[in-house]
Amino acid sequence: ASLNAQAALESGAKKLLIPCMKEALELEANYQMAAQGMATGKNTQEDALLDANRVAGAELMTRFLGVIKNGIESYSKDSRTKNLSREQQSQLEGLCVAAGEKAINELMKPGCREFLHEKKGTYGCYVATYVPAKEVLNRVNDALAVAELDIDKAIMRNRLETELESQSQKAQKAAQIELERLQAMQEKVQ
Repeated sequence: ASLNAQAALESGAKKLLIPCMKEALELEANYQMAAQGMATGKNTQEDALLDANRVAGAELMTRFLGVIKNGIESYSKDSRTKNLSREQQSQLEGLCVAAGEKAINELMKPGCREFLHEKKGTYGCYVATYVPAKEVLNRVNDALAVAELDIDKAIMRNRLETELESQSQKAQKAAQIELERLQAMQEKVQ
């Protein structure tokens, strides 16, 4: 019953409690990035799982892309570094994105999986996945270390780490608020 508890919003809309939501929120801690993925209407459980993992991986990459873009912008504004041309910024961003995506794909781990067998005979899957964000960042920095880019790699590493720390703190606060809301809803139902 507590899984079906819903918060009433304006105009009678309801906020859904999605399977693996709590786990995804709990995994957003200690320098881990967590994401949810879902897939429905698939012919097999395997297809549902693959699609749900793809969605979660894309969410993790989107969040990490924010770290990269903000880190590069911060690096570019640093008075101790030379200004980067748009071409250099694009090259740097491309390298970071490629290394980050590869790391996320290799390091992504499941935290929760729930399957559905739908009325139409199709399958659905909900997942909560996570990656150790510091390790993803380390792999990006390793790629930068061997790249032949005209940047101060130590300052760039520091900018990326600072941005990761900032975004991690924001995500953990948001996750904690949502966990408290879920807990209050569950207590209300019981």
